[in-house]
Amino acid sequence: MQVGNDAKLRAWDNPGVSVIICCYNSSPRISETLKHLCLQKVNNSIAWEVIVVNNASSDNTSDVAAMAWQVNSGGANFRIVNQPKPGLSFARENGIEEAKFDIIIFCDDDNWLCDTYVETAYDVMTRDENIGIAGGWCEGDFERPISNWMIPFLPALAVGRPANKTSYLAAQGKFVNGAGMIIRKQHYRFIRENGFLSLLEDRKQNTLSSGGDTELCWAMMFAGREIYFDELLYFKHFIPPARFGKDYLLKLTLSSLYPVITLSIYSFVFRAFPARFVKFFLKEITLRIYSVFYFMPRMVFGKNPLYCSVVFRQNIKVIQLLISKFSNVKKDFNHITSLKQKLRKER
Repeated sequence: MQVGNDAKLRAWDNPGVSVIICCYNSSPRISETLKHLCLQKVNNSIAWEVIVVNNASSDNTSDVAAMAWQVNSGGANFRIVNQPKPGLSFARENGIEEAKFDIIIFCDDDNWLCDTYVETAYDVMTRDENIGIAGGWCEGDFERPISNWMIPFLPALAVGRPANKTSYLAAQGKFVNGAGMIIRKQHYRFIRENGFLSLLEDRKQNTLSSGGDTELCWAMMFAGREIYFDELLYFKHFIPPARFGKDYLLKLTLSSLYPVITLSIYSFVFRAFPARFVKFFLKEITLRIYSVFYFMPRMVFGKNPLYCSVVFRQNIKVIQLLISKFSNVKKDFNHITSLKQKLRKER
């Protein structure tokens, strides 16, 4: 499904921006997200498009999205494509393949981008060609005031900022969130062609497992590309009441146990030279045991007992996984180490 003048896009000489929105049963949320995209203030010299990837939805997401774009008079080219294979990573890959431009913005179906987001993304990525990934910061849009106990859980909902001010993050081993993430297609293709294949499936339909966004940032850093945070890249994350219930937040925090280990491997391998598995394993076990004893008394006497309880349980389970999945952890460690070596060699 397509709305807009495709011939006009092909006539642009300048690089442009492709906004990709991956959707699974997004009919309750997608209209407001597209409304904010229709309000973008984009210089006429910048070509841009919006691609909605319908990822195995069982509702009328496609119809609602098409109607919302027409009603709000979106000025960019607009397309809806289907990805029947469930999973955020598969949906994004499909969106990247469909994208006409080198600069790609991943906009979640509940992200309301500020009206200068597209133009700022273009400016950032054309100003420094070594930036592989850029991102901004997010403020939660809640339908009712949140309680104090919820505040420590907000980073799990991608609310907050990765740095205090506009800065390059790669040297610090820091990354940006997947929501609102901007990638350069040519750099993404480079890491894929040289061995990067996500070990983490990311969200799939009703499951909450994640980590693929951070994994992508690490791979870009292995390849010598920059990760950049810009304060002008701002958006709101609409969070309905169901997402700040205790059951949901507990499930969200405890849903990514093995990804925690995988991302710890990336972090260790990025900083270590040479990277030795035994050293990683002992360091990780020691860190998790320390965290268990650190959070144990804080479950009773701390300011955020629920959060401390969740982190305590998370570390216990990660220790169990490190031991029970020892062979898998070692295999992933060797894979990530090999990926780093290859990306550094080819860059």
